[in-house]
Amino acid sequence: MDFRVPTVLTGDFNLHHPWWHSTATNPSGLAREMVEWLTTNGFNLVNAQDIPTCQSFDGDSLSTLNLTFVNTAADEEGSLRDFIIAPDLSCGSDHFATVFVLGEGGELVHNPTEAKFNWKLADQNAFTEALKSVISEDPTAYSQAFDPLQRESPAAITEAELDCAVDFLNACISRAAEICPTAQNFLKV
Repeated sequence: MDFRVPTVLTGDFNLHHPWWHSTATNPSGLAREMVEWLTTNGFNLVNAQDIPTCQSFDGDSLSTLNLTFVNTAADEEGSLRDFIIAPDLSCGSDHFATVFVLGEGGELVHNPTEAKFNWKLADQNAFTEALKSVISEDPTAYSQAFDPLQRESPAAITEAELDCAVDFLNACISRAAEICPTAQNFLKV
């Protein structure tokens, strides 16, 4: 990794450490190893200490598991700004949204389908069968969406081709959720 390149690391690390949660006084070996690597390589934690990023579904416990780090180059350039943890944008997940602007920023990216799925409650077999059925309804649309992605050189795939495949797949997922007998268990509207 070239640490002269501004770098942001963000995700659900699922680790406890006093760097981000003061009561985590006995971090795992993996958490200690990760923190050592991050600090050795000039990464800083963006999260404020003790700000929870997830809540158990029963509401009994809060944790800080979703973390964001920037290296010195990103920090010096101001590559990441307006960082917040947003519980109101969790879309039914037990994890809160991590929201920030990269670089100069642009338009906020919204969920284009406005669908909010809670997959933890899904009947996966029923949904899988519904999705297979929806996809097989229109083999021509499937081919138009995914054939361009089968090139030998992934670099030749265009943004428009990727968008087409994503749009097709989003539409199929939404349609499968509507026709699946257990959709009410996992489709939040």
